[in-house]
Amino acid sequence: MRTCTRGVATLAAAAAAAGCGAAQSEAPSERAADGTAVMGCRDGGRTTTALTDAERRDSVVAGPLTLVNGRQLAEQPATAFDATRASLRRLIDDRSSRQRERELTRRTLMSTRAGSHGVSTIRIRVRAGRQATLTVSPEHRASVSLIYTAHARNRENAGAAGAYRVDDGDSAVTFRACPDADTEFLGVVVVAGARCCPLQISVPGRPTEHRLLSFGAGECVSSTRADGASADRLWAAASPVLRRRPYMGVACPTPNSIACDRIGLAVWLDEPARRVTANIAGHHLPLRAGGFGGQGPRYWEGYVQPAGLLDGPLKITADRGRHPLYAAVALSVEGYEGSVDHVLLAVALAPGWG
Repeated sequence: MRTCTRGVATLAAAAAAAGCGAAQSEAPSERAADGTAVMGCRDGGRTTTALTDAERRDSVVAGPLTLVNGRQLAEQPATAFDATRASLRRLIDDRSSRQRERELTRRTLMSTRAGSHGVSTIRIRVRAGRQATLTVSPEHRASVSLIYTAHARNRENAGAAGAYRVDDGDSAVTFRACPDADTEFLGVVVVAGARCCPLQISVPGRPTEHRLLSFGAGECVSSTRADGASADRLWAAASPVLRRRPYMGVACPTPNSIACDRIGLAVWLDEPARRVTANIAGHHLPLRAGGFGGQGPRYWEGYVQPAGLLDGPLKITADRGRHPLYAAVALSVEGYEGSVDHVLLAVALAPGWG
């Protein structure tokens, strides 16, 4: 199985990333009845190599599908090639550069289409005999697309490796693993600027899971008001990891007061874990096993202070209780066997704690 790495977001680095995708089989990909692109065993590569501890911690897992190193994309800049084109023009005009360099740069500029963007490399691993569909949420399809099929990769212009437009890719791709081995699919995601993008992962016989992936936008967690349907949808994706819904409440010593600006989070896991961390509206929160009340290895607890209840992302506005405040809570659960589950939930903020 070939692998490739991506360094800083330059034209050369983007070319290396695109070359990684091009290493796949050029056999034509299928299309499902609804038009979704389908990648099969012949389009990927069988693998028996386990992920390293670092790869597991940095991966996004949803059922049989793993986005390897998906979380590290948060700190990688999403490159707009319009800015790169401007840099290329400056290099051409720079008479201190060698003529050969200027000529190569001129050819690259001629081949780079306006509106092109750089790419982010994502290895997708699917367990043997399983399939999963990765879909860009509808509201982001004008800004994000998947470059995995041979048809999408061939939209790349010669002389401008790694420069794609969003409409070159697919909004959804189904990945079917080989029946006898885990299978990796190498490809890239083209992103029109830094953003947080919700992705949907559909597996036959399972509820659709939702993952929030950051492309150069840092931590993708913010406070939000959510209706009951949204909270239930996110819970359906998280329920295989959690025994019950997390509890989050104002944890001030004075009842019905937010003056201490402190909240608590309680998490009940389906299985014991080695480490659990949370991110609540941008606050990083390591949880303690057993909590401060010592309620067992599947129970984790932690507190945030100041939480921003008075003047911040969790600011409480008097609304007579008709619209509960929800916060986006991102959990990372590291199991004893080395697996890492990342789940995103909309959790209601209760007026009290305990």
